[in-house]
Amino acid sequence: MAKAGRPKGAHDISPIIRGAFIRALKMREGKDKSLSEIMSDLLDDNPVGLLNVLKGYVPKEIDITATDLTHEEWLDKMDAESAED
Repeated sequence: MAKAGRPKGAHDISPIIRGAFIRALKMREGKDKSLSEIMSDLLDDNPVGLLNVLKGYVPKEIDITATDLTHEEWLDKMDAESAED
């Protein structure tokens, strides 16, 4: 019977990606644009693309669903839902 998991010699690259991302964040410090500003620009330009990228870094308990709503429409919808509670 075959064993489950990665083949012998295979490496988990997630820690490498996370480490590179943390280093990139530290390199951004003191630059003209912060990561938040970059992400804000991406929300304007390609919100679904940004959410698709971010969903890989969000814990599985949180559900990110891409919609056809604009950012403003989504915020209005969230405000309306919270007012109902």
